[in-house]
Amino acid sequence: MLAHKSDQRLGLNSSDRTLEKGSAGAWYHGVAEEGIAFRDIAEVIGRRLNIPVVAKSPEETAIILAGLQSSLDSIARPQAS
Repeated sequence: MLAHKSDQRLGLNSSDRTLEKGSAGAWYHGVAEEGIAFRDIAEVIGRRLNIPVVAKSPEETAIILAGLQSSLDSIARPQAS
C-alpha cells in the first residue's frame, strides 16, 4: 500500500484509503507500510460498520480474549450428553 503525500496532509493513511476505496474480496498486503496502529485499523472498520470502537487496557483485553476463546472452545467441542 502506498500513500500519496496529499493523502497524508489530509490525515489519511493507506489503510484508510484501502479500506474505504478498495475492492470487495480483494487481498491487500499492509506489512510493507510502517507504523499502522491496530487502533487506526479498528477505527476505520468501526466507522465503516457504524459501530463504536473503544480502547481497552492489556488486562481488559486478556479477559475479553479469554472469554472469546472459551466460547469458541465450547462450539468446537460440544459437551457430551
